[in-house]
Amino acid sequence: MSSQFLSPCFSYKKSNLYIENLSVNEVAETVKTPFYLYSAAQIKANIAHLQSALSDVLPDDHYTVCYACKALNNVAIMRLIGQQGCGADIVSSGELTRASQAGIAHDKIVFSGVGKSREEIAHALQAGIRQINVESGAELKLIESVAQEMAMAAPVVFRLNPDVKAGAHEKISTGQKENKFGLEAKAIKDLYRYAEDSSHLTPRGISLHIGSQLIDMSPFDTAYKIAADFVTELRSAGHSPDTIDLGGGIGIIYDQEDKPDLSTYAALVAKHIAPLGLHMIFEPGRMIVGDAGLLISKVMYIKETDHKSFLILDAGMNDLLRPALYDSFHPIIALQTTENEEHRLFDIVGPVCESADVFGKNISLPRNITANSYVAITGAGAYGATMSSNYNARDITAEVLVSDSRFDIIRRPINIEDQLSFENTPEYLISG
Repeated sequence: MSSQFLSPCFSYKKSNLYIENLSVNEVAETVKTPFYLYSAAQIKANIAHLQSALSDVLPDDHYTVCYACKALNNVAIMRLIGQQGCGADIVSSGELTRASQAGIAHDKIVFSGVGKSREEIAHALQAGIRQINVESGAELKLIESVAQEMAMAAPVVFRLNPDVKAGAHEKISTGQKENKFGLEAKAIKDLYRYAEDSSHLTPRGISLHIGSQLIDMSPFDTAYKIAADFVTELRSAGHSPDTIDLGGGIGIIYDQEDKPDLSTYAALVAKHIAPLGLHMIFEPGRMIVGDAGLLISKVMYIKETDHKSFLILDAGMNDLLRPALYDSFHPIIALQTTENEEHRLFDIVGPVCESADVFGKNISLPRNITANSYVAITGAGAYGATMSSNYNARDITAEVLVSDSRFDIIRRPINIEDQLSFENTPEYLISG
């Protein structure tokens, strides 16, 4: 019975997979597959685990947890997270609107990202968010221009690129000098001075984010030491930062990784950052929602060849892009299985017309699995639904939230009729 990578909210009871106190099969018989399924209890537990580790070494009023909502930005999920005391780390005007809809206090919202538009900056300033994380001199000038037009001073924090290699894949490493993110220390010093001299900018400190899916805490040790030394340099130059945004990046277990040690992480913060006396911002995303979600899919066909046995699902790479984009591994399990049941190996694929539409190769599943059986792709809570698309004119999947023994559809499928409603065919193409 393969449950070794499941978070505590998932368990097998009488050979059936349960999420909290609800049979997953019961949901699958009601909601059209594929769909995302989330545990409210696991999300709350993940937040509590992080807050406990931080509060062991930091006073509660010295830090703010701002959920990185690009991981999963469904408004219901964001409202649940906000109710646990979290703010939001946003990367677009759309995410600011979602955070507002979710009831998250604007003074607990930070705006990250390298390509903020004039309209997005104006939206953020009008909303009164806590800070805008600056990624370039050109962006700072635009923020200043917008703030001047609005007769206000924009609160800004400068993103430091510490040139530290981190992240489980090169495409999610963000803290090296060859990455597009952040500024070198010298550039920040010049921009900080410029901002202090401007009547339309209020510099508040620095930020950094070195990568995602970090299991080993040593890159944080290196990066936070660099950040602390840089804050000391800023103070020596006569500046008075009051904020340090430490980013996110803590990973989850997908395969055979060791579980990230949040106590070790908190100890590094206490060692390097807490003595600075700054307000600390943490931006977890994946670690809050990643292991709280499953992608539930139905087996459409079993295809046998001389070389392989293929399990063809009704979920495709448009529903969960990570395996195709990052070569990511997500354990896949049957919704029904028994102890000591005989297994065999399958390549598990989707229906999308791409060779990259593969969820896993040589995956062990019950030998007697059949068409119309259900499977769960685990660890799918982060960067699953938010990266999904309608490629091949497929539906965008539903999302379902479970709390104890109840479930609610928090996003219905976005079907072809919905998609066509946004399109228009010019009259000359119809009449000609």
